[in-house]
Amino acid sequence: MDDQSPHVVEIIRRIREGSTEPFLCRCDDNLLYVVKSMPEMPRRQLIAEFISACLVSDIGLPFPEFTIVYVPEELLEFTPDLRKQINAGYAFATRYIENAVSLSFAQSRNDSIIPLNDQKVFRL
Repeated sequence: MDDQSPHVVEIIRRIREGSTEPFLCRCDDNLLYVVKSMPEMPRRQLIAEFISACLVSDIGLPFPEFTIVYVPEELLEFTPDLRKQINAGYAFATRYIENAVSLSFAQSRNDSIIPLNDQKVFRL
């Protein structure tokens, strides 16, 4: 990794939606990110998240911008509770989208929730 990665400067709150319960963080680029890190997520799952984001981007599906961010040790130094939930070092992050909600797979295929023209289907 290089020093071009945004650095987390504030951990705002835990996002309780979804199974991974990531953190909403502000980085030194003054943007908000949804940050996923060990130990809450196993390394294998973080790698899968990153690869999935790359594939989604490559095939042109809508997806928030994503990057790798750096969580400084100093940010966690005086917060022992956070040290058990997020590791210092590099983490996977997507740009935070205000008012976005999580949908189940079944909800995403429901025409009354997402109009058919807005649904994207990728078939092999």
